[in-house]
Amino acid sequence: MQRVRERLWLVVPVTLLLIVLLLYLSTHSLVKTSIVLLAVPFSAVGAVWFLYLLGYNMSIGVWVGLIALLGWMPKPASSCSSIWTWPMKRPGRRGA
Repeated sequence: MQRVRERLWLVVPVTLLLIVLLLYLSTHSLVKTSIVLLAVPFSAVGAVWFLYLLGYNMSIGVWVGLIALLGWMPKPASSCSSIWTWPMKRPGRRGA
């Protein structure tokens, strides 16, 4: 168990750094990257509150669903951030 914990102390930060790097390379903006990254913890908190309000037990299936939610959440957040800035990037508009 100690070896696993030591390995996770290395793997988790490297993975998070790679995620931030990939998001930044995708959006080319620190602000958009921050918005996408902030969507993940807020969705996790909302999911836990919803599970509590519905009275669900925290089973393996629920944990798998939460992990899937956390893995899926950056995609719609990234799509929304690109849609919000799309009108400003059209030719002939101010700010283009």
